[in-house]
Amino acid sequence: CWGEVYLFSGDVSAVPDGGWTPGSDELARFYVPEEAVEGDDRLLNQMSRLGFAMTAADVNGDGVGDAVLGAPFPMIADSGRFPSLGNVLVFYGPFPAGTGDLSWEDADQVVSGSEESTVAIGVDDTLALELGVGLSVADLDGDGLPDLVAGAPSRTVDPEQVLMGAVFGWFDIGSRGDVDTTDAELVIDGVCLECDAELYFGGELDATGDFDGDGYRDLAVAGGEFIMEGGSGGWSSPRDDVGWLFLGPFESGSYSSTDADAVFAGADGDDYWAMQVSFVGDTDGDGTDDLLFADNGAYIGLFSFATRGWVGW
Repeated sequence: CWGEVYLFSGDVSAVPDGGWTPGSDELARFYVPEEAVEGDDRLLNQMSRLGFAMTAADVNGDGVGDAVLGAPFPMIADSGRFPSLGNVLVFYGPFPAGTGDLSWEDADQVVSGSEESTVAIGVDDTLALELGVGLSVADLDGDGLPDLVAGAPSRTVDPEQVLMGAVFGWFDIGSRGDVDTTDAELVIDGVCLECDAELYFGGELDATGDFDGDGYRDLAVAGGEFIMEGGSGGWSSPRDDVGWLFLGPFESGSYSSTDADAVFAGADGDDYWAMQVSFVGDTDGDGTDDLLFADNGAYIGLFSFATRGWVGW
């Protein structure tokens, strides 16, 4: 469960017969050493499931693409031993042929979930953020420099409303070295006003599109609200909010999901929620980027710029 990521050349003329083979044809392999995962070091175990979310962007501004990889989960389910705080690892390019294996220790930047950014929950006093489940690199504040946003869907602020989730943002990330969630300039917390449910705000996100055509990057966030059925971890149907859109530019500060400029509801009201979200470019020719939400398998919604507020599928 610790994860590996393989980087292949984009030169289609170099594709071997039968396609690329991980372990032999890649430019680089990013990994967590097996001996580290099996060890008893909490930091190393925090690096497991490397590549759960990932993107490529020029983080440090040198004109070369960099690899940004999420590692949100611990190695084992015993989160009393290994809190699932999560990390985002940044490896600076270039990655020429023959780069070889790059372990977590080779990362040029580490963005870490901090114990100070959540509260303990459950009988085991579990600390959870799962930073890096969703991530995106874009110019959020409009200064021309890349910023990083990462979802932490298991963040808890109030023990009475656990796992509401949050999105953390770091401005000008390429010039900052290692940071953690206490260093974030932008924090957007998931808020459920009339429920006692897990919202998992920040489970997926994208900040690479301009939905309203004003020249600034906007932030789309997915999540889903659950009500727990008693007993051994059963869940009822999710309900209410399924996706949120925040229009840029963004300023430093603390916000909540109630500040969203638009909320996207499932097609059958309380039966569906957004698991994936992505800006997909201008599909209808109106000059603005369109937004794709996918729920748990029944619906995919494609949205173009319209009035703000509540939008049904």
